[in-house]
Amino acid sequence: MGACAQRHLSWPRWLALGVALVAAPAARAQAADVAYQIKASYIYNFLQFVHFPTDVLQGAGTLNVCILGEDRFGPALDEIDGATTPQGQLKVMRLGRFSSSAALDGCNVLYLVDSERQGVDSIMAKVNETRVLTIGEFAPFIRHGGLIELFEQNDMIRFRINEELLNKTAFKIDAQLVQLGVK
Repeated sequence: MGACAQRHLSWPRWLALGVALVAAPAARAQAADVAYQIKASYIYNFLQFVHFPTDVLQGAGTLNVCILGEDRFGPALDEIDGATTPQGQLKVMRLGRFSSSAALDGCNVLYLVDSERQGVDSIMAKVNETRVLTIGEFAPFIRHGGLIELFEQNDMIRFRINEELLNKTAFKIDAQLVQLGVK
């Protein structure tokens, strides 16, 4: 068979490749959506096991959860906004990208999206990590003074807790949560 005949016979392969190329970004986007749904669930579930002293809470029974960085959560955060925890009702605040004028004072929980990795030291310098629960989705967030680090391991989202910092914080985390974290 000549090259032309092979080209004519392979059009189903080109069609399949075209479909795959169109579907691949959608599959990646769907995987990212699922990952951020899981991360939103982690935030909510962490707050079931964290006890804030009353002088740390901003409003009467309200926990301000601040998301710093590119908003990759989409509607996943809407599911936890207004949800109730033992400490009170969650209020999600999307702060966008970090700037030196960013007001982080009202945050009880500060979640750093991977987009803020380069500025993590500047961000952490503005946060009292003993009174604000910090969660970062990149390694080595703990080495930068963060309390909880989310990371991928074997296609799963896992977490580790900075136990050294935990002993200095104003809030307490139940032992069950600490034990579930990766050492």
